[in-house]
Amino acid sequence: MTLISHLTTQGGLHTEVCEIDQKLQAIVAGRKRHVLQSIQEETATNIYLPSPLQGLIGLDVASSVTMGPGTPLRQSKSTVWISGEFFGVQRARDMLLQLSLNKACCCHMILTQFADAIDLSE
Repeated sequence: MTLISHLTTQGGLHTEVCEIDQKLQAIVAGRKRHVLQSIQEETATNIYLPSPLQGLIGLDVASSVTMGPGTPLRQSKSTVWISGEFFGVQRARDMLLQLSLNKACCCHMILTQFADAIDLSE
């Protein structure tokens, strides 16, 4: 991911990182990454989710990367990279964070209802 970040920065594009829980990334992306693709098309950005196999196979390269001069950044399984024009990146980041918050709330409500249903059946 650091190579992609470096190349897009050299190409005059803006690169930003946001944190989305690894468990929610597939849910946020949608079936066949349809939701992610629509956000990319709407904002004219590229969104890079980390591989689910990151850290499992081979060495964990680039566990710490820099995002510009003197800005160390910790890369984790929750790190999502967004590149494109500045305002598009900001908009895509806001859309992703809002969507992940909505999905997290929905999952919490479903699990709460499921736990209540189990308690009632006992």
